[in-house]
Amino acid sequence: MTTFQPSRRQLLAGGVAAALALVLDACSGSEASSTPASTSAAAPESTGAPAAPDTTSAPPATVDAVTTPETAAMSGSDATIAELAATNPDLTTALLASRFFENEGATTLAGGGPITVLATSNAGLVAGLHLMDTTGRLPISPEQGLALGNYHLLDGLHDAAALTKLAGTEVATKNGATVSVTASGSTLKVNDATVTSTDIMFANGVIHLLDTMLMPPEIPAGAAPAAGSTFTDVLSATPETSLFAALVKLFSLGDMLSTSNGFTVFAPTNDAVLAALLQLLSDTSTPVDGGLLSNVLLYHVVSDGALSSNGLQSAGSLNTLAGPPLTVTVDGATTRVNGAAIVTPDIAASNGTIHVIDALLIPPAS
Repeated sequence: MTTFQPSRRQLLAGGVAAALALVLDACSGSEASSTPASTSAAAPESTGAPAAPDTTSAPPATVDAVTTPETAAMSGSDATIAELAATNPDLTTALLASRFFENEGATTLAGGGPITVLATSNAGLVAGLHLMDTTGRLPISPEQGLALGNYHLLDGLHDAAALTKLAGTEVATKNGATVSVTASGSTLKVNDATVTSTDIMFANGVIHLLDTMLMPPEIPAGAAPAAGSTFTDVLSATPETSLFAALVKLFSLGDMLSTSNGFTVFAPTNDAVLAALLQLLSDTSTPVDGGLLSNVLLYHVVSDGALSSNGLQSAGSLNTLAGPPLTVTVDGATTRVNGAAIVTPDIAASNGTIHVIDALLIPPAS
């Protein structure tokens, strides 16, 4: 199998993508993939009870590729990652990883493989990033981000049946560290993450969705953030904005929002962030890199002071840290910012005001 040796710029992009648990670098570049063979709402149902681990020999350090008649029949499919995500929105994170590596010129594995991707579902992304936020793991270095991404990749094709047969063993990842596979009844787990959907096939491998991220040894827990009331503290403590809070810290904007005064922040809900990412990334004509997403985040920060909802209604136009202004309109009882409705107004932080909105704001240049 071809080994991808990233440049420093690729490490930066890979770090962002991997830190989001978008662990589909195997599908980058040409986005070679295939239509899902079967996608279950819970742990694999077609595998039956897990086979008992082989106790006559030590667990393998690496696991050979497994090919079944079903996966062999899927190998000719030509669906792209974008097409897969269009029918399965839970692949938003996978699409983001693919676009990041594609735009950074990363070598694809389109002619290599097979590979197994332990991807994080959208709900798992929210849960995993919130865990990283509250356990002192953010921000992370590009090298840590790449280690996180590779920790979600296994050499060889392990469909649900093959993965279940590995219950009770340690399986090597492309990170070099191992993950523990366990099974109890119909529940299959990798480390502490539960497999929620299986056998999403693409041209050179298979994707299984997890309900949270796998944390590699390269990203240990740090000191938990001290309790406070700054923008980042309040955003992290508000369940509906926890994804936005984690992204702010991931892109190293947390210190700025913790120490600066007199800002107004429009914080999109978790669902709004996920929906906008899918829409943005499905447009393959738009380049995707760390600078783009950092600028998107700054577009939510207004430098005109800490404005209440009443102050917003008379503002008309607002200056942002990203450069382009925001437009405020009033539609009956609803105040909108660039069309996004304020759903929870006037959340006080010690250094400004937060308004929760129902859509991600995209700068015109993006």
